[in-house]
Amino acid sequence: RAHLGVVPQQDNLDTELTVTENLFIYGRYFGLSKKFIRTKIEELLEFAQLEEKRDVKVDALSGGMKRRLTIARALVSEPDILMLDEPTTGLDPQARHILWDRLFRLKELGVTLVITTHFMDEAEQLCDRLVVMDKGKIMAEGSPLELIKTYSTKEVLEVRFGSDRNKEIAPTLRTMCSRMEELPDRILMYVEDGEALLEEILNKKLHPTTSLVRRSSLEDEARMSAMLKWKGIIAIVAIGNPLFYLIAIGIGVGVLVSENSGTSGTGGVEYITFIAPALLASAAITGALDEAMFPVMEGFKWRKLFYAMNATPITGPQIALGVFIAALARVAFTVICYWAVLIAFGVMSVEQSWDVIPVTIFAAGAFAAIIMGITAKVKNDDYFMTVLGRLIIMPMFLFSGTFFPLNTMPIYLQPIGWISPLWHATELGRYFSYGYSISAQMLIIHFAFLLALLIGGFALANRTFTTRLTK
Repeated sequence: RAHLGVVPQQDNLDTELTVTENLFIYGRYFGLSKKFIRTKIEELLEFAQLEEKRDVKVDALSGGMKRRLTIARALVSEPDILMLDEPTTGLDPQARHILWDRLFRLKELGVTLVITTHFMDEAEQLCDRLVVMDKGKIMAEGSPLELIKTYSTKEVLEVRFGSDRNKEIAPTLRTMCSRMEELPDRILMYVEDGEALLEEILNKKLHPTTSLVRRSSLEDEARMSAMLKWKGIIAIVAIGNPLFYLIAIGIGVGVLVSENSGTSGTGGVEYITFIAPALLASAAITGALDEAMFPVMEGFKWRKLFYAMNATPITGPQIALGVFIAALARVAFTVICYWAVLIAFGVMSVEQSWDVIPVTIFAAGAFAAIIMGITAKVKNDDYFMTVLGRLIIMPMFLFSGTFFPLNTMPIYLQPIGWISPLWHATELGRYFSYGYSISAQMLIIHFAFLLALLIGGFALANRTFTTRLTK
């Protein structure tokens, strides 16, 4: 794949990045050096006539500009073969001709073009050899000129008599040429000398409304970096959420709990201390959910970015690892911000609770891995996020010992917590933040459960990514 450039029918550019950033990141997928890519970007911007748009985000580009950028992106690794699927679909005539000119230049540089197209004029202009296919079977092949000579004539006469008279005159015209085709608005007559045939028609007192003699063509033969955009929101959520929860739950509800039961129901600590590790784990797992689910849906279904990445030497498991690392970065930022707020409120001490940070990140990473694996299997997202949010995330949040010890719940509800990553993360958080009493056996069970989620999630994600990207 390092020798191939792929231009899909749908422009799967990253709309959150600029023109230059799209080219740079794609080049890094090939393992190219930053110095080489920066030099190559200047060359590609000139080639694609996008020099003035280098710092513009993709959403602001026209359809033709996006198409040229997609082609430029495919050329960043200097491929020997460039594969293009319907390269000019949806473009206006001017944009099509600009794109044709760029592709001509590639041919002159010795790049092999493999094009699929329904536009016969495009195939005739760009291709040295053609294969005409119908339902997966080769119907004809050869050079454009060979196909025209074999299946068409030297010239085509197009005549119009008006939609109401075309059918009336067609039988007469049919006797004047060996091959004729009736279209809804005009009649095509395939001949060697179009001018001579037109003169013959006029001599028969058949006066077309319009007439055109043209050379026969193949058209006749064919009639057979993001997270970065949201960095401000992420920062607000990461810092604002702990403040709101601490004030509303930790302090507000905590006052009521302390007045009625003291610390007897929370293991001998203030309610705010008891609930703080649970809120920390909840924030981490929520961040992990967002960064493991939405990028995978975007990559496979919404914008299909993963297919563009997979056209490079990057493999499915490597893409999955990239998603996981990005999710882990978001989780780490959230956990550190949350932990800092807890320290500022005096809920935890730095010396006693610093190790809650890697433990919570590990727990959220395990959840991210399994969510990533499950999401990768989703092909229809109509109800997926609703079911996930209401039937999994909400019960997990309510029945995982977040606001009260799990053992205070009825025994028939406790299994919800036992299988919840949030409960295991919360128990570990309480142990490492203020010395919550947990037996050595339960510590092993908590870590083993989360490790199993991490390994199982990665195995599922790697297999599913590979399967979907090879179809």
